[in-house]
Amino acid sequence: MKGRPHARLTLVVAAVLALAAVGWDIFVAVSPENGDTFSELFLQGSGAWPALPYALGVVAGHLAWPNSYRLGWWALLSAVPAVVLLLWRPTVPSVVMLAVGLLVGHFVWPQKPPPNGDTAQA
Repeated sequence: MKGRPHARLTLVVAAVLALAAVGWDIFVAVSPENGDTFSELFLQGSGAWPALPYALGVVAGHLAWPNSYRLGWWALLSAVPAVVLLLWRPTVPSVVMLAVGLLVGHFVWPQKPPPNGDTAQA
């Protein structure tokens, strides 16, 4: 992380937020009320708002599926069908929106692989 002054702080903040989210999720999972965990709320919300699984797919495609090329502006336009599906057909299955988001995150908003080429992609 030499030469990247905020990298360590970013990792610490991400770890603290992740631990807080896991801790809260465990707390509400063992509480007597049902339906309060992140998973349950996301599942309920994704049926009503297909943009949730789409957004999760975009972020997952961006973070976990790097590539060394960028397809350009026409690839950004390829996201238009997803937006049309969200607005015109809000009953699209969540798994379809997740898959479309994954592709958009990979092709439209890619990360470059690490300089040493060490990626865990399949």
